[in-house]
Amino acid sequence: MTTLLNAVLLNALVAALLAILVWTAGMIPVIRRRPKLRHFLWVIVLLKLVTPPMFELSVLPAWFAAERLPTAHPRAVPLDEVVEISMAPAERIGHADHPGAGGSADGEAAASAAARRVERQTAERNRARVRRANENR
Repeated sequence: MTTLLNAVLLNALVAALLAILVWTAGMIPVIRRRPKLRHFLWVIVLLKLVTPPMFELSVLPAWFAAERLPTAHPRAVPLDEVVEISMAPAERIGHADHPGAGGSADGEAAASAAARRVERQTAERNRARVRRANENR
């Protein structure tokens, strides 16, 4: 954020200096008699406002421009202590409190019934879409 603000302020400062220079140059009789040249010089000032800065310079005060590092959460784990954890399905783990754990027949039957129900609902939705599409023709 401060980098963007610094770039905008620097660009505005350079454009202001260019504007003062063009205004002063417009007072010279040779340039004053040539309106096309004056307009061209003002277009250069306007273009400077929309182009990125040509050089890096800190316009903001040091206390404002100081980059604040993001603070980590108090319980955040340092990157050098991260451990990869593999997630295994509950059937392989065999928890007694998980229904269908350990590959029991009840759990497999419930899973296949749920899969059949989802397939049936999907098929009904697809048929309804086809019906609506045919009605709209």
